Amino acid sequence: MIATKNRVEPFPRARKVGLGGRRPQSKQYGGTDMFIDFPQINDLLGTNYLRTDVPQYPFRLWAEDMVQLHALGHFTILMSPKTGGDMDMTLKHLQFQFRNKLGSGKLFHDYTVYEKQEVWFDPDWCAKERFFMEQTPKFERRIVAPAIIPGSADEDYFVQTEMIEDFLLGKVYKNINKLPLAYADAVQEFRSRKKDLAKMIKLVDWDVCSQHYVNLKLNRIFRMTPVETAFCVIIYQMLNGKCILENTAHATSVRPSYGDIVSIGGFNQDGGLIVHDKPSKKDACTGVLFSQPVDPDSLILDI
Repeated sequence: MIATKNRVEPFPRARKVGLGGRRPQSKQYGGTDMFIDFPQINDLLGTNYLRTDVPQYPFRLWAEDMVQLHALGHFTILMSPKTGGDMDMTLKHLQFQFRNKLGSGKLFHDYTVYEKQEVWFDPDWCAKERFFMEQTPKFERRIVAPAIIPGSADEDYFVQTEMIEDFLLGKVYKNINKLPLAYADAVQEFRSRKKDLAKMIKLVDWDVCSQHYVNLKLNRIFRMTPVETAFCVIIYQMLNGKCILENTAHATSVRPSYGDIVSIGGFNQDGGLIVHDKPSKKDACTGVLFSQPVDPDSLILDI
């Protein structure tokens, strides 16, 4: 059931065929599209996904966990690794495709300020990085928060990881015994290494430190990559006219060749920012945009 302001409504159910049955009807809460699936992706990107092409919805999700997430304002989005021309959906391609406008909408508040607008503000430092040139979103559905975890800005990467665990158990599931196996395993891994990881962030060798941090299952599951983050921001903006990371940034789960950690966000009239910094760095605007796969049972984490 879905609790709305004045009443409780039944949640759309899915059948175990094709896409998991019919795509749930798009729910609008305050003008926000909560289900962004293959029809919207096809319209916005020019792709030609059919129900049989995309991953199924796990039947068990139409229960209290999904209701809880949507009550928190989280939305569901189909991540596409391809463009309408069957090109890889990389950050480089996103920069090219959406450098001046986003379909019939705009990513930026005011296009009259600059003659040339780009999705990325001064991305030269990462122009040859693998995460910019090659990485694409995983072909899956994700559930994404509409803002960074409260309080996660102005904290180092280790404390942010602690806050992911707290958010997962305090807001999303509230009971560790109800966690999907992959999530419980990630929590256990972090707890077993927490003391060593807390000491590690104080070391001078931040290259080794950042490698240990981004390889944690908790971060690889719940922190999106730069291209996944950008994809969500752009598609959500095009459909809903709202920017998820307008004045904030997301510390991702990706290291550049420099050896530190990539953050992305700060979307405004100057464009979006892609930066990199040490895991010990605290920034007043950089936190964690929490997200998770719709189907945690499908998780395959490659080192």
